[in-house]
Amino acid sequence: MINYPKRSDEIYKEIENFKDYELTQCVAYEMAIRNEDNLKKINFLEEYYNDNKKEIFAFTKVKESILYKEKYSKEFLKVENLIQDIDFLSYVYDDKRFSIGYILKEVSIHKKKQEVEDNYFEIHSETIKRDGYKVQTELTKVTNIDKLDYFYVGFSKILNDFQRPKIRYNSVNTKTITAEIDITKPLNEIISFITHIKKDLEENSEIIKAPIELIENEFQKDNSSIHYEKGIRKILSVQQKLANMFYIYDCIKIGATQRKIQNEVYNYYADNNIETKTLDAKTLKKYKDMAIDYIDNTRYKELVTGVSIENIIR
Repeated sequence: MINYPKRSDEIYKEIENFKDYELTQCVAYEMAIRNEDNLKKINFLEEYYNDNKKEIFAFTKVKESILYKEKYSKEFLKVENLIQDIDFLSYVYDDKRFSIGYILKEVSIHKKKQEVEDNYFEIHSETIKRDGYKVQTELTKVTNIDKLDYFYVGFSKILNDFQRPKIRYNSVNTKTITAEIDITKPLNEIISFITHIKKDLEENSEIIKAPIELIENEFQKDNSSIHYEKGIRKILSVQQKLANMFYIYDCIKIGATQRKIQNEVYNYYADNNIETKTLDAKTLKKYKDMAIDYIDNTRYKELVTGVSIENIIR
C-alpha cells in the first residue's frame, strides 16, 4: 500500500512559513533534494563510503615530497569529489530526511585533522545567532610547524542563517553580487543605498534580475487559489502556493490521482478555516509542469545563479 503524503505534513507547513528574505534559497534547496540525479548520487555516495571506509581513511604515510605532501587516499578524494558533485550537500548541514550526515561530519573531521598536522591553529571565535542571520567574529593565530613562524587572520562578518542551506554552484556561472555595506552606518543610509541599487538593477534587467520573481510572476497569474478572510478576497501567499506545488509534485511522483490531490488540498484549507476554490485541473497542471521543469531539468540552479541552465551547459 502506497503511503501518500498529506498536505498537512510538517514539510509543507515549513515551506508555508519560509520568510520572504530566505525564500529563494529555501525553494532552490527543496527543489534540489527532489531531483532524481541528486538522489541517485546520494545513494552511490553512501554505498561507496560504506564499502571503502577502511581505505578512505588510510592516509599515505609519505612525510615529504618534492612537489607536495600527500595527505589523502584516492578513496578519500573520490568521496570528496562525490560530495562536491551533489548540489545541496555541505560539510555543516545534516538534513533529517537523509541518512548521510555522518559521512559529511567524518570527512570534515579528518580534513581538519590534516590541517592541524600542517599548522598549529589558535582560534578565538564568537558567533551570535539572530533570526535569519548570525554575526561571526574570529581571530586565528596560525603557526607553521615547519618554519616556526606565525601570522594572524581575522574577520567579522554577517552570514545568512536560513531554514535551508545554500545549494552549491559554480561561482563563474552566477549573477549573484556581493555588495559592500557598512553596517555601522545609520539605518536610513543603508536602506537608501540598498534601495537605490535594487531599483537601478531592476530598471536595467539586462544587468541582473531576482530569479525567484520568475516563479512569483507565474503564481500571480493564478486566480483559482484564493481564500476569504473577514469577508475580503485574498490571494494565497507565494509560500502557500509553493507548498501546494511541492505537494503536487511529490504526490504525482508516486502515482497519486488528480482527484486525490485536489481533495487533499481542499480539505487542508478547510481544516484550517480557509475558504478556497477547488484546485482545478488547469491550475494543478500548471503547478505540476512548473515543478517538473525546475526540479527535473535542474532549473532550480537559475534561482541562485541568475543564469539560465541553457547558458551554463552551452
